[in-house]
Amino acid sequence: FPQMHRTTESTYKNLKFFAGPRALDPNIIVKSDAAHEIISAVDELGWHSTPSLANTWPHNTVHERHNGKLEGVVRSGMFQSGVPQAAWDSCSAHSSVVLTLTEAAPILPCERDAAGNMLNENDPKINQTCWECLHGGAAFSGPIEPFGRFCYYRSREGHPLTSRATPGFF
Repeated sequence: FPQMHRTTESTYKNLKFFAGPRALDPNIIVKSDAAHEIISAVDELGWHSTPSLANTWPHNTVHERHNGKLEGVVRSGMFQSGVPQAAWDSCSAHSSVVLTLTEAAPILPCERDAAGNMLNENDPKINQTCWECLHGGAAFSGPIEPFGRFCYYRSREGHPLTSRATPGFF
């Protein structure tokens, strides 16, 4: 979740929301930068934190590349939609979901044997997106709407004889 101010409490809440029922598993490993609020939240959840060294090379290049890709998708969404700069957090959330629908699922080190070959039980993951992995192979069946698209929302307000649809932006 995009945050204007990073705190341990908000990071804890966001990590717990992201993990869902898996949050009860004590064997979750969280790779991050050396941000104190992330490390503290991970420790409070009882998970394992593996932060990079602060202000030191090398960084987690795979993670940094993914962040760069997300930033590029957010930039293009902001530019394409023409929404004000203050909407960056909504565009970030939208972009994250769109990437899970379109990006190939990463093959994690625990899904490979010592020689680097895929373990047989993970073979279906090779051709799946992140969304499909999370949903047992089921493809996303909803519409993929661009950020900032003009649409109508159902509204319960207003006079009973006026339209129930209010114009807005997705």
